[in-house]
Amino acid sequence: MLLQKNMALVEGVGRMLDPNMDIWSIAEPIVGAWIKEKAGPKGKIEDAAEQIKEFLGVAQKIPEIVERANSILEIHETEIKLQQEKNGRWSKIIIVTVLALLVLLLWRVW
Repeated sequence: MLLQKNMALVEGVGRMLDPNMDIWSIAEPIVGAWIKEKAGPKGKIEDAAEQIKEFLGVAQKIPEIVERANSILEIHETEIKLQQEKNGRWSKIIIVTVLALLVLLLWRVW
């Protein structure tokens, strides 16, 4: 699409310089060769090779990414365990305090 827009622009400028100029016939061999190179089998193979190269670059980083994710999970698991222990301690303190208050109240009542 961009190639067509550029060609239309060049054609407009070319027609101002020479009304008989046909930019499409002038550009056909160059554009045809470019299309064959990029859209033909050779271009497809080159694109596939580039995509494989990019994929392998990303694939090489996967173990490091997994290791980082694992480290982050371990840190969060440790934080959760500490928080649970802290909450458990407070729960025990509250239960003991409530029981002590009940014992005191019952002792005073009797």
